[in-house]
Amino acid sequence: MERVDEVQVGSWAEIVSGPNAAPAAMFTLGIVLHAFNAFIASTTMPSAATELHTVALLSWATSAYLVASIVGGASAAVLKARLGARSVLLASSLAFIAGSFAFGFAQNASSVVLGRILQGAGEGIVMACCYALIPEMFPKSLVPRIFALESVAWALAALGGPVIAGAITEATSWRLAAMASIPASIAFMIFVPLCVPAGRGNGKALAIPIVQLALVAAGVFLLSVGGRSSLAIAALIGAPLLLWLVVVIDGRSESRILPSRAFDPSTQLGASMLLALLMALVEAPTVIFIAFAGQRIWGLGVTLSGLLSAVLAISWSLTAIGVAHMPRLSARSHIWPAPMIMALGLSLHVAAFALQSLVAAVAAQMLIGISFGFSWARLCEHVMETASDGERDFAVAAMPTLLVAGSSIGAALAGSFAAMLGLDAARSTFDIARSLAPVFAVAAAAAVATVWVSRRAAT
Repeated sequence: MERVDEVQVGSWAEIVSGPNAAPAAMFTLGIVLHAFNAFIASTTMPSAATELHTVALLSWATSAYLVASIVGGASAAVLKARLGARSVLLASSLAFIAGSFAFGFAQNASSVVLGRILQGAGEGIVMACCYALIPEMFPKSLVPRIFALESVAWALAALGGPVIAGAITEATSWRLAAMASIPASIAFMIFVPLCVPAGRGNGKALAIPIVQLALVAAGVFLLSVGGRSSLAIAALIGAPLLLWLVVVIDGRSESRILPSRAFDPSTQLGASMLLALLMALVEAPTVIFIAFAGQRIWGLGVTLSGLLSAVLAISWSLTAIGVAHMPRLSARSHIWPAPMIMALGLSLHVAAFALQSLVAAVAAQMLIGISFGFSWARLCEHVMETASDGERDFAVAAMPTLLVAGSSIGAALAGSFAAMLGLDAARSTFDIARSLAPVFAVAAAAAVATVWVSRRAAT
């Protein structure tokens, strides 16, 4: 197979010792901060909604978090250029800590929503800035190892987050569990001044792209709230139009949140970013339906159904570790097969519903995880390599944000489609399986169509 260059993958010893150890620890803590909190919040939110006597809190708090996370991630590159990475990371970490306290000490739904907004904004900026710093802080040979660390953090969070949050909630209260990520954030802040130099980045006094960020917020909010209401059709039409308008305006503006020609499939960079968005979008049904299916179709308990959902993250992690040990192959070798592997996994889910086979569902989760583990690190490296020097921060920082945005869009589409098919928790096992199968079949077909984009990205 074609090799991209003569650079060999660095060793784990180079990561855990010497000058790379502290930056690697900082990066891992930044990812852990985001990953653990995602699972902690999903575990504690039902208890918070019950105590505060508002079921609507579940959807509003989640929507607020998504909007803040995506807007924060989208603004990270501009903030890094204006204020410097150190200041931005410290400030966003403080915002996250403030949000965690607001969540934990909330006496009403408004305080929970405010806390989730601060948490989302802080996490979104931290994640995006960490990604943007990778090519600055690590030699090229160690980048695959860094992305392997990211996948390990997500797998550990998928396994440990619900367990830790559940145990704290049962032993004390959901309030203490809601603040369980604060120690990791404090540790992250300790590493920041040790690893990130002070200064104003590239020194450019970039203007904040207020219009684009406002449109992003409106689009994501409309999608996340409207997609679960009687306004679903209007939301599913209006939200993509608003997000499309963001790309159009951004392409004509001097104040940007994206690199030029982002999502343009005729360029390697644009196709790579589009691929990241589409892969997250078509994978979204597994995020919102697999744990539910585990309980309603296969009769699993809460913990086991959560583990079924976590199989994807574990498979992603193990595959990414394996890829990190491989010689650096061409982007084409890693990127273009990914949507086909995902399509196979989604198709296997359809078979799992038709046969009500738990074994098939586990295998399907593994394949979808493999599709990400095999391609994600190389896709991010490809974005680093194909972006111009002046736009690299915008391109690389956008990658984790595209995952969240794609998952949000896909979740709204899949949820609305499933509702149209009559999905209801009160229905029989057979009816639930019959409603879910078409959702995953359409996702599998979309994954096959995405192969064209993956081939363009890896050309």
